[in-house]
Amino acid sequence: MMIVFFATTKNPEFNIDNEEIADAHWFTAQEIRTFDNWGDDGDNFQLPRKESIARYLLDHWLEKQP
Repeated sequence: MMIVFFATTKNPEFNIDNEEIADAHWFTAQEIRTFDNWGDDGDNFQLPRKESIARYLLDHWLEKQP
């Protein structure tokens, strides 16, 4: 089962449980739009594969952002 939700925060500070997660970031919609596609060469962040549920959710969210 997969559960998905969108959330907003008033406090962008968060703590990382280093035993569970190695790294974490907050990104704005503007920043995500600059990411490379999966498999592109370069040092930029990459979006998930186009056929993945993660990519579908990101694209859906981005459509609603200014």
